[in-house]
Amino acid sequence: MQGDDFVTVYQAKSDEEIMQLAAARDELTSEARLALEGEVTGRRITVAEPFTSSRNDDPRLVRLA
Repeated sequence: MQGDDFVTVYQAKSDEEIMQLAAARDELTSEARLALEGEVTGRRITVAEPFTSSRNDDPRLVRLA
């Protein structure tokens, strides 16, 4: 999937489904994590841990909000 595809899929999910994805975000690709971060931010959903990269080599994964 492309980044835009993830955005479309995540927009169709419930808040609960988005929270479940956020809980397992370490298992997602970088594109999926970026789309998920945008969805979480847009919906103002609070997640247990902020979005930060566990791999410091990818600055795109650091929370921008």
